[in-house]
Amino acid sequence: MSLFNQLKDNLSVAIRSNDTTAKTSLRSLLSKLQTSGQESDEAVMAAARTIIKQNEESIESRLGRCKMSDGSIREISVSGQEDEVARLHSEINVLSSFLPQYLSAEKIGFILTESENLQKIKSVKNSGAAIGIAMKILKDHGAVDGVVVRDIVASIY
Repeated sequence: MSLFNQLKDNLSVAIRSNDTTAKTSLRSLLSKLQTSGQESDEAVMAAARTIIKQNEESIESRLGRCKMSDGSIREISVSGQEDEVARLHSEINVLSSFLPQYLSAEKIGFILTESENLQKIKSVKNSGAAIGIAMKILKDHGAVDGVVVRDIVASIY
């Protein structure tokens, strides 16, 4: 079953069970997809990632964390936002079901530090090529977060 059909089925279940958080987040995702006119699995995942990122940014601002132009984080005391933050976290959990489950950093580290793989990574001339080798090694093991792979390769290389 495609992710788009799964989305519609999940929305029907949320409506029948009167799950307000699921209804809201799934309707938002469906609306984003209908606006773009795309129904592919990749489009569903991309739209879910976009909404999740927006929710995460909203959580940060509601908690009073502001990223400054110099890259530092400034925290401001904000109260009364706990319910909204909890709702946003719930929406993130609902939308995350449309994303692949990523390998953990520990699992990625274990795979990349196996003797044969470690030699391949260390044999290249620069860290960019090392990351490329690592991604090729990991592609058959499941979905990975590129930032995690980059950090692990940096610690190896």
